[in-house]
Amino acid sequence: MDVVYSIYDLPISPAVYVMYGGRKQKHVAYVGIGANLQQRLNQHFIRRDSSVATGTSAAGINPDYVTEVTWWIDASFEDDNH
Repeated sequence: MDVVYSIYDLPISPAVYVMYGGRKQKHVAYVGIGANLQQRLNQHFIRRDSSVATGTSAAGINPDYVTEVTWWIDASFEDDNH
């Protein structure tokens, strides 16, 4: 069974996240890191003003084709020295 979250149900913690595309066979579409997971995914999926969503970075994604997002939370992800 798929778990569906609202953006506002997501943690506001530092996290590394992976966006997947595909339905029958998943493939990694994008890997990112953010100091606030909720805010970062909001930027990708709701506001659509992240550099990867607007096409202003070397990598790009179309949020409409992302089928799954997983994440790992750790306070050290917020530290610029890691």
